[in-house]
Amino acid sequence: VTVPEGILPGNVVDFNIDNESGIIAVTFADGTTKEYVVLTNGNTTYLSGTLEGDYGISSITLGDVEMVNLDYDGQNRVVKVMVNLPDGNGNVVNVMEMQHNYAAANPTILAIEKSLRYSINHSEEEYLSNIHVYFDTDHGYHFAEEDGEMYTFYNHRHWTGASYRYLEYKHCWFVADKDVNRDTYKKYYPVPGEDSLFYLSYNNYQSMDIDGVYGRMYIPGRIVRIDKVYQPGEAMDTATIKLTIRSDDQIEKMEFLHWETGEVNGYTEMTYNQNSLLTRVNMFDIYEDETDVDTINFGRLLMEYTGDLLTLIQFESLDDEGSVDETFDITKFVYDNVGNPVEIWAVPNYGAGDGYIYSVDADGKIIIEEMPMELKKVAGIEYNYTLPNFFGKTLEYMIPELKGIQVKNAPVRLTHSGFFNFVNMEYFDFNQGGYPGKVKVDAYLPELAGPALIGTELLIDYVLFD
Repeated sequence: VTVPEGILPGNVVDFNIDNESGIIAVTFADGTTKEYVVLTNGNTTYLSGTLEGDYGISSITLGDVEMVNLDYDGQNRVVKVMVNLPDGNGNVVNVMEMQHNYAAANPTILAIEKSLRYSINHSEEEYLSNIHVYFDTDHGYHFAEEDGEMYTFYNHRHWTGASYRYLEYKHCWFVADKDVNRDTYKKYYPVPGEDSLFYLSYNNYQSMDIDGVYGRMYIPGRIVRIDKVYQPGEAMDTATIKLTIRSDDQIEKMEFLHWETGEVNGYTEMTYNQNSLLTRVNMFDIYEDETDVDTINFGRLLMEYTGDLLTLIQFESLDDEGSVDETFDITKFVYDNVGNPVEIWAVPNYGAGDGYIYSVDADGKIIIEEMPMELKKVAGIEYNYTLPNFFGKTLEYMIPELKGIQVKNAPVRLTHSGFFNFVNMEYFDFNQGGYPGKVKVDAYLPELAGPALIGTELLIDYVLFD
């Protein structure tokens, strides 16, 4: 039986074997304890590296594509991350490159599939500021006039003593009752007479009769300007982030710099407990006009733990006075009895911007849907309890702030409710630390790369940390 370096006669005072999991806990003379897993590779039986991992991933290769490449500095900190992915059409998409000098990070994020950049109510004054109009005759409490393929809707009749005054709503559309369903309000239309990248969302507003057909009139709810439709591989973001790092390499402050001016236009501040676990993230926006600069704390993330395991992340939105306006759960973790996360619950597309989800369908149309603010199970994870977590310390050194999520064993199956359906993994070609040089993956990822990632092998290289 070969053992890791450091386990020598005289410095081990006790050990305990869990026959069910294959985990051996070794207690050293200095009082520290480490957990190891017994592995068999060919005819050799040995203790792997600790469950926390002594190795970190340096690269993951799929065929000829180096999907992930990580560079570390002399303190085992990640200083460069590169992520490439196949797009399903035989092309390689460089999704992200990040230089991390622990003073600033400058990531470049590229589109994997068609993506949107949009702004809300860009032309609000022109289209949504309803005006009063006057008629000499009474048209009833409300009525509508054709406006090309749409309607101008008049409502709230008021007799002024000389004429009938109505509120005018332009660019409405009418749906007969037989065609109304729960998805009707999700429809959108191009703004008449404008570039096709302008779209309107509508709200169900008024039941009425038009030419003997009874139905509902829908009025504009807000205007969305689609500033850019990105094709796969196009750069979406090269925003710069300035980081303030604590002595234990955890982020204390993130300052977001405007992509053109380089000025700070927002920042977040992190708070940790006595065990260096992240407990709060305060988020600030900075607004500047001709006379003043204003900083607003618009919300915060709160982390809850069971022991040292992160179990819940909540978001508190704050009003202008800094009081809590609303609190809701955004992520929840469920663990097994050894501390591996087995379920992840989340609010889908949290952070989309304005409470709506924007996407492009196969025909290139813009789809706008309300974002449900409720937790849904998005991932399930199953493990092989005889094998350690083969990511080693990679995650810890990439994102020290996530140390409350501790994966101890090797995942063998992942299931997801949206992005992918399933991923099965088998491990081969173990090194002396118990880490695999090859992982066989059977996966179905329709949203990412289609059949390109079904039944393939990933080759993994590692760096051994001191």
